[in-house]
Amino acid sequence: MVSRENAQKLWQDLLELGARRLIALAFVGVTVFTGVGLGAYFLSRPELEVLYTGLSRDDINRMGAALRDADIKFDVNSAGDAISVRRGQTVQADELNEGATGRTGQTTSRRKPGPRAPPSSNA
Repeated sequence: MVSRENAQKLWQDLLELGARRLIALAFVGVTVFTGVGLGAYFLSRPELEVLYTGLSRDDINRMGAALRDADIKFDVNSAGDAISVRRGQTVQADELNEGATGRTGQTTSRRKPGPRAPPSSNA
């Protein structure tokens, strides 16, 4: 019963504020809620984005040297077969690495590998 009395008292107090103050209070509440939501979204995004996966050690070394020369921050995963760059520098790094390696996605993939089609039999 105490909580019901408190809720009724709160409701009465809100009604006594008047329309202008209620609108201002609602505006502040929506602004705070939106600000916290957007802040949480942007802070939860990863700093680095995967550039290539399924790489050999030689590919990693070659691409790492090209990225280092271009002052692009990068990271190699713990397995040593994927390279990541800062979000927003993916296109620049992709173009740089295609020129440096002379490859255009022949042995590297920007997507995670999916199921492969069975080899065709040309008998």
